[in-house]
Amino acid sequence: MEDKAHPSPSLPLRQDQPIGAARLFLPPAIAYKEAHDSGAKRGPGHLIFALLRPDRFPSITPAPASGIRPESPDPMARPSSKAVAPKAKAMSKAKPAARAQTKAKAVAKPVYVLNGPNLNLLGQREPHIYGSTTLAAIEKQVVTRAKALGLAVICHQSNHEGELVDWIQEARTMGAGVVINAGAYSHTSIAIHDALATLDIPVVEVHISNVYKREAFRHHSTISPVATGVICGLGVIGYDLALEAIKSKL
Repeated sequence: MEDKAHPSPSLPLRQDQPIGAARLFLPPAIAYKEAHDSGAKRGPGHLIFALLRPDRFPSITPAPASGIRPESPDPMARPSSKAVAPKAKAMSKAKPAARAQTKAKAVAKPVYVLNGPNLNLLGQREPHIYGSTTLAAIEKQVVTRAKALGLAVICHQSNHEGELVDWIQEARTMGAGVVINAGAYSHTSIAIHDALATLDIPVVEVHISNVYKREAFRHHSTISPVATGVICGLGVIGYDLALEAIKSKL
């Protein structure tokens, strides 16, 4: 039954009013405080008012002026995938682009094609073993095949072990890969083995003849343990195959 002495006012919902349980108790608390408290007097109404005043509920969304309460968001709801899809899509496009850029940068470096001692005599020296193709023809063939594969090449030949080592060390920072036919050094050179071991690029060892059908001392290679792969006994086409193998590793 309504207390006529202290009627509970029907207050309109304002922007600064809380909702829920706070709204149920706040109007009576305000009326109680106004009816029973005056001046410095602080009664129970003042305590209720202090506990339920609107500014103690900043996280509660107030109802709009029209009196229609907005729908409360579900705290357990997951964010819509549509909202993050554009960003995720952009990141998925960026990663392949970055990989392609890195790959293009690697391919832009030349492949070093190195030939060792006595290979400057190809076409003249033991043609029944090495064939009649000259070193100049092999290098021309290599340049043509590399161009078809989208590779650049640098061709070198030396009869000196130290010079071969210098070119291998140069390829550490300047090359995309190394194709090496070290000739007789393939079976004896620890220096070339150690230089190749410092590389983190593909290395393919090439032999024009099948060394395993020849003298026993040619059956051992100091280069094979540090090479990515070995091509042996297929003639001068082995250089082309070595380029294809390096291209596949880039």
